[in-house]
Amino acid sequence: MGWILGILGSCSDHKLQKLKSIHPTSLHSFISDKIYIAAGGIPETCLSSKSTDSSPGWLACGVGIKYENGNASLMKENDWNSELIKKDFSQYNLNGHFAAVRWNNDKLELFTDQLGVRNIYLTKLNDCIVFSTRLDWISKLNRNISVDWEELGARWFLVNQLSDKSILKNVERINQGGKAVFNLSPFSVEVINKPWHPGFVPSHNDKDLKSTLSDFTLCGLKSDRKLSLALSGGLDSRILLAILMSSQSNSWSLHSLNSREDPDRKIAEQISKKLSIDHFFWEYSLAPIDKIINPLKDFIGQTMLTVPASAFLNVQFYPMLYNQNKIVIDGSWGEIARRRLFVGLKLRGGKAIYNNDYTGLIPFLQSGRPTFFANDYYHFMQGTLEKHIENFCISMPSPKDFGIDNWIDLFALRTRLPNASAPEQVRSDSEFINYMPFIQPDFLKKVFETPVLERKNSKIFHKIIDDNSPKLKHFPLVKDGIIYPFRLGTVPASIYMKIKRKLGFVYHDKMVENFLNHLSDFIQDTIRSTDVRSSGFYDYKRITEITDGYFLKKDMNYARDLNWWLSFEIWRKTITNE
Repeated sequence: MGWILGILGSCSDHKLQKLKSIHPTSLHSFISDKIYIAAGGIPETCLSSKSTDSSPGWLACGVGIKYENGNASLMKENDWNSELIKKDFSQYNLNGHFAAVRWNNDKLELFTDQLGVRNIYLTKLNDCIVFSTRLDWISKLNRNISVDWEELGARWFLVNQLSDKSILKNVERINQGGKAVFNLSPFSVEVINKPWHPGFVPSHNDKDLKSTLSDFTLCGLKSDRKLSLALSGGLDSRILLAILMSSQSNSWSLHSLNSREDPDRKIAEQISKKLSIDHFFWEYSLAPIDKIINPLKDFIGQTMLTVPASAFLNVQFYPMLYNQNKIVIDGSWGEIARRRLFVGLKLRGGKAIYNNDYTGLIPFLQSGRPTFFANDYYHFMQGTLEKHIENFCISMPSPKDFGIDNWIDLFALRTRLPNASAPEQVRSDSEFINYMPFIQPDFLKKVFETPVLERKNSKIFHKIIDDNSPKLKHFPLVKDGIIYPFRLGTVPASIYMKIKRKLGFVYHDKMVENFLNHLSDFIQDTIRSTDVRSSGFYDYKRITEITDGYFLKKDMNYARDLNWWLSFEIWRKTITNE
């Protein structure tokens, strides 16, 4: 990610050298008798005040977006300067995802974007406070940091973590709408997180949802780079394609990943060939083991158990897009505008939500991730799930007043976005310039202002295609490896896919198996290590069952469990500095 690492308080030479040994070469830095700050990544997602060798100053990492008078634009240095010199600066006036720090002789302040896509972590040492956008770096600086098994239990066994806390003990997390204020003389600290609500977003114009989405989709065209859309066979990226096709610009193209046999790629390729659109295709490859392990560790350290280890393969081409002089957008989170997030939660768990039945909600929020933990750890983590659900539900608006559909969408934005989707979005900030049009606060405000009936069954999205590029309706859609006709509504499409799934007409990507087989020696050596065998929190018998089931019995049903265990084991060693 575009990163920040700093120390506040006693900046001895020993501590400074320790910090500098952790971070790579910085793009910007500032040092005084009480403050050291370094920031890096790529220049476009790591900006600073003109002079960071004096006070006051500021740093910002990520992609900020201004939205004024119906005009959206990516923020540059002068835009950030205009905002961060304001005494009453508020992240609620900005879109995009970012972490920022500003300082003067008396005070240092940290900010995170209102949706919490970017986070900052704090830990207290004897006579100073260390802060960073990277939790894995923070863990190397404080010997008292350890796994918070209660928070980890929710992150592992539920669809995602529900709180805004760190998954490591003795680390504080600045999350949605977060702000930390450090007064230097006398020293005092105040940290505030503000869970997102559409009512917090100022009204910048009277445009409707469709026009607002168009503004954010097209704002990347104003850059000196070419805009590249990640096109799949799904509906959400096709909506963005329709908007691009109706623009007057030709400064955009497409890119897709996955193997040639993947239905997502096949349909995307059909579209670009038929419509003569420039399209870059990328297919993963497996580098030699000695070239994989360290980057894999870094990837898992940053994604923090939100994806399995093999997901590493799908992000290796990001630097290529940067070197091709491109800005990237994708259709992630488009489901928020068509009421398709956590549909099952409403259908099966709606009654429990209305009745505050926290125990009753657990089955509908389970992740289905494998367990390979010792019994006492497993039961402890499972035993905290009801408490997590209760604490979260208490913080939410009443589903009766807010509406169950809006409640579930807000649930997704407060929990899944910052705890599951954000880490990879953030990690990629150091590799290329990218943003998600569907996850912009001004657009989300319009979503909540739009009646649920208009959002359901993708009505608005079909209208966008009708208005911008009706020819895109001629190509089928893809979901979960199944191709289905574009004309089908939400319910008929679900029935159609269920039948095809039952008949076995589902594409199976062998990427996970190829990845695990390639790392076979590394995985089996790790499992046989004394560290794993003697670990008090593992069920070693279960781990060997998974490993033998996959490698010896050739049972591919164990691939998923092994993939997740590898992710956990590498993450554990990353944060315990092993």
